[in-house]
Amino acid sequence: MELEAFKQIWKANMEKALAEEQVGGADIRSIIRQRSLDSWQRIRRNILWEAGLLLACVLASVGLAVWAGIAPGLPLLGLAGGFLLLGLLFYGWKYRLISRFNMAEHNLYQTLLYLTRTLRLFMRLYRLLIFVLLPLLGTTFFLLGLQQGALLQGGSWAGITPAQWGVAAAALLLYLALMLGLARWHVHRLYGRYYQQLLACLKELEEVAGK
Repeated sequence: MELEAFKQIWKANMEKALAEEQVGGADIRSIIRQRSLDSWQRIRRNILWEAGLLLACVLASVGLAVWAGIAPGLPLLGLAGGFLLLGLLFYGWKYRLISRFNMAEHNLYQTLLYLTRTLRLFMRLYRLLIFVLLPLLGTTFFLLGLQQGALLQGGSWAGITPAQWGVAAAALLLYLALMLGLARWHVHRLYGRYYQQLLACLKELEEVAGK
């Protein structure tokens, strides 16, 4: 009799422990889902904010050139318009990719796996943009602006002195150094830190599932 009573008590305690463990796992998954949802929403918001920033920067650059008395020529306007169009298409593509799965509705693990892979792709594209396209575009815009300034003053490329070229080159290098540092900080703040948060959520979910 005592043995049977002990077995019943042990069975009841085990069932209670298992129930508590299941509830604890569900609670942990709920916390992970909420943290992931917050990061996902911030990433989507940052993509829209970045697209607006691009539009503002292009318009401000053209406006600054006009204010400085440099009438933007057709090549410069065409380049600025093309750059703006490509940028907006890029951000639209990013937004569609990141919004493909609704964090609140789809399987949490599969969604986190997709989001971390997508953000890893974004980071690779941004490295290409920062270290290749940004210097190339910066140099192109700089040379076109220098050419427009020389033509407005009745001169030409041949009329620019070596000292002026030296000052212009130093200014360009300083500009590129500042822009590269700012771009790296910008990418980390808008995307990099949320990528790390989602990656941490994915690892925590794997640990919970492995228990």
